[in-house]
Amino acid sequence: MSESVVTESVLNTASPAPGSVRNPMHAGGSDLRMLAQVEKWMAVIREIDREQQELRFRHSGARRNSRD
Repeated sequence: MSESVVTESVLNTASPAPGSVRNPMHAGGSDLRMLAQVEKWMAVIREIDREQQELRFRHSGARRNSRD
């Protein structure tokens, strides 16, 4: 995921929903949208973690193979 996509997503998340500020009845919907955004971020973090683990595994495997 590129930095510009992440930055844009953060900026969009930081903007409050227009109706929720004026109307407390919309606050529940805003909470659900925020929860959905948090779940998306958690999925992105898990994906990045998996990619980093794969890179570490490949790197450590390359070192072991070069010693043999």
